[in-house]
Amino acid sequence: MRKLVIVIIASFAVHFLAIAQQGQNIPMDPEVRTGRLDNGLTYYIRHNELPEQRAEFYIAQRVGSILEEENQRGLAHFLEHMCFNGTKNFPGNTLIEQLESKGIKFGVNINAYTAIDETVYNLSNIPVTREGIIDTALLVLHDWSGFVSLNDKDIDQERGVIHEEWRTRHTADYRVMEKTYKNVFPDSRYAERMPIGLIEVIDNFPYQAIRDYYKKWYRPDLQAIIVVGDIDIDKVEEKIKILFADIPAPVAPAVRKYFEVPDNTDPIVSVVSDPELQQTGISISYKRDVCPVPQKNTTIYYSNMVLEYMVASMFNQRLYQVSEEPNPPFERASGGPGAFYSAKTKRAWKVNVSPRNNNDWEQALRTVLKENERMQRYGFTAMELERAKTNMLSRYESAYREREKQYNREYVQEYVRNFTDNEPSPGIGWEYKYVKDMLSNLTLDRVNMVAEALITDTNVVFAISGPENDNVTLPAKSDILAVWNKVKKADVKPYVEEELTTSLLEKKPIKGKITGTKQLSFGYTQWTLSNGVKVLIKATDYREDQVILSAYSPGGTSLVEDDDLPSAMVAGSLASLGGLGHLNQVDLGKILTGKRVSVSPFIGNLSEGIYGTASPKDFETLLQLTYLYFTQPRMDQDAFDTWESNTRVQLENVSLNPMISLRDTLNKILTGNNPRGRQFTPAMLDKVSYNKALSLYRERFSDAGDFTFFITGNVETDSIKEYVETYLGGLPSTMDKEKFIDRGIYPFKGIVKNHFGRQLETPKSSVSIIYTGEIPYTLKNIVLMDYVESVLNMVYTEKIREEKGGAYGVSVRGGIGKFPRERFSFRIEFDTAPSKRDTLVRIVYDEIRKILEEDPQDLDIQKVKEYMLKSYQEGLINNRYWVNIIGELIIKEVDVHSGYEEKVKSVTPSMVRKFATEIFSQGNVIEVSMNPKE
Repeated sequence: MRKLVIVIIASFAVHFLAIAQQGQNIPMDPEVRTGRLDNGLTYYIRHNELPEQRAEFYIAQRVGSILEEENQRGLAHFLEHMCFNGTKNFPGNTLIEQLESKGIKFGVNINAYTAIDETVYNLSNIPVTREGIIDTALLVLHDWSGFVSLNDKDIDQERGVIHEEWRTRHTADYRVMEKTYKNVFPDSRYAERMPIGLIEVIDNFPYQAIRDYYKKWYRPDLQAIIVVGDIDIDKVEEKIKILFADIPAPVAPAVRKYFEVPDNTDPIVSVVSDPELQQTGISISYKRDVCPVPQKNTTIYYSNMVLEYMVASMFNQRLYQVSEEPNPPFERASGGPGAFYSAKTKRAWKVNVSPRNNNDWEQALRTVLKENERMQRYGFTAMELERAKTNMLSRYESAYREREKQYNREYVQEYVRNFTDNEPSPGIGWEYKYVKDMLSNLTLDRVNMVAEALITDTNVVFAISGPENDNVTLPAKSDILAVWNKVKKADVKPYVEEELTTSLLEKKPIKGKITGTKQLSFGYTQWTLSNGVKVLIKATDYREDQVILSAYSPGGTSLVEDDDLPSAMVAGSLASLGGLGHLNQVDLGKILTGKRVSVSPFIGNLSEGIYGTASPKDFETLLQLTYLYFTQPRMDQDAFDTWESNTRVQLENVSLNPMISLRDTLNKILTGNNPRGRQFTPAMLDKVSYNKALSLYRERFSDAGDFTFFITGNVETDSIKEYVETYLGGLPSTMDKEKFIDRGIYPFKGIVKNHFGRQLETPKSSVSIIYTGEIPYTLKNIVLMDYVESVLNMVYTEKIREEKGGAYGVSVRGGIGKFPRERFSFRIEFDTAPSKRDTLVRIVYDEIRKILEEDPQDLDIQKVKEYMLKSYQEGLINNRYWVNIIGELIIKEVDVHSGYEEKVKSVTPSMVRKFATEIFSQGNVIEVSMNPKE
């Protein structure tokens, strides 16, 4: 099931370790209805009520940029854009206009992506309160399937948009990836089929070329319609059968070929560099063939998928343990199964490692190769396997408990993978039972056989990337091979681990008592504990396996003197470096095996607190960890030394990214160049004291009496009372109440302009225009700020993106803050060609002047209104929504929930104009742009 793959190891795709047996066939989830029309179109339909009265409408295509000929490079992605620029039943921009009038927002609910081997379009979170909306959504998919207009004028207009998308995306990471693909895919079309394509093709292809591509590849035998949501399956199936029947089956269709990736006997070594890349990275892949399609729907395939993710979890635990040793050989490393880069025809065991220093590639490479050898030669231990089995079963149990609380999009992602990759989709009921039975009979020998087969002497691919400058020396191919050959012959010892205590706390705290109870708004119950701690609890059933804990206290780094500020800024991170109580980080992770719990402390500018999540079954552990973070952060000098070394390298390398220059310039202006508002620098790192940081941390968390805890999720007050009294009631307290200090970190007033040059590999101008000022923090103003943001977002999309083709997108963000003073900021940001910068900046100001002089269009206001109301309804069934709402009420003393719908519905165009006048007429404007240095 796709969602479980994401949960287990997000960055790895499912794959198969080919073996001879067939296994039993895996059934299709009976809750989804599938079928195939006479013209070859596949469909998936599922009824699901999370969220209620919402549905997802997708069309997935087994078509991507890999199918382009050399003179078509970029047309697959270009075609994706054109699907939003006019179809048979939605000419011009009417598709976007009609959907946005129903609260369906372009870029959020209306979107698509083009990959090398697939293209997927989506209409998400569609309100299906009326039958007509379902008909409209299906008609959109119908038109995308076979009736896109592709008018000459629309094509020419979109060339500029895609040109600017190329400019925005053409970062150091992209350039490195493009070069790497050419090296690791010799004699394969995958080497040169990145979806964005070639600029010369985008700018110059003849109109007929894209029409021919569309006709050749967009056809029903390569398409699937996926509808999941609060719908009637029978009715939707009948609509699909009728509506899509007019799409003819292809006659003598072109063969949809899947391009091979050749095997290699000798290792392939790719070494690439880029002047703007910040860090050296190394990747080792061991390629192999993918599972044949007929075998992917068997239990053999599924078993090996599970086994290889278990191998990955044990392997990564070993790498993590190495990273926690004194003076570790790398900053971070991870490994696991997945696709060989983007190829559909090859899979790989892949290990990625980042050296601690850009020149320390050899030690990092040797270490991960050694761990590969250790795994292949000796496998894993019984203790490691037991932990892996426990963690795996815990994840499946969690998914099974949540089986009635899955969101529509989670099912859609699963069915997309079933169609495009032939991944089995039996449903979590089948999966949980199968994995539970499988793990109960699993032997160490079987797991180690799988691990041994992952590492091979052929089909090995090394990919190294790093900064291109005089301070970095990247290895030659011969250097890489020398290390590889040496490790293969090295005397590698088996992995050994010590027995571990099983207790998290050495002793329980002295229990406190609940001294007061009262009911608050939004269904929260407040307990006041004997130590002054306040605990607010809301029991919900939105997620079966989720409890969220957050804690807040005013103060933060604002209470720290200037000399101690560097240590205070990193104190929250340093507190968790050494582990907790008597356990270091590695042992703490082992103790938490099988538990679904996470806790993190933080110290911000104006407050400190805790954020954690857990499964209800691990609620006590959640509070135990919280108690330990308050009372027993563990000091580990070796861990700090490693952190300091890694942080220094990161801070020194970050200057290679040109966008940091823009960030730093903006930060100085937005903080009034206040020393306390500066970004963290190597000079500040020099002033960090580990002892001082932990001392400041303990000071911030030594008095729990002014903390407020919020607990939201699947809990019962009676069942958690004992835990709350023990672990939160047992926290130290002096009953003192602190307040933050306003340190005067505010933007410069008036008009501030700064246009500067920077050496750039891809010429572009990055523009930020920011309005700042004061405004009351009220529900009304928060709602009106959202209106102004959304209206201008639509206006700039139309004027700058669509009409001028000047930018891939314009980011418009408005927000109001409560502390330390009630202030707002409104940011408009975009990337563009340097020659277009001044024109687009004028458009930004012209449209702001326009909204001050005349009311926004009624249609735009209605679109925003529908979207805000739709989003509000969706938030009501989300625990995090209520965590935010209660925090606003208790901490900021503002109710941003009650009356929200009425406020949104009551907004008129004149109210939006009046509010825009309030924020845009205060005279504080920041205009900054970073441009190519001449």
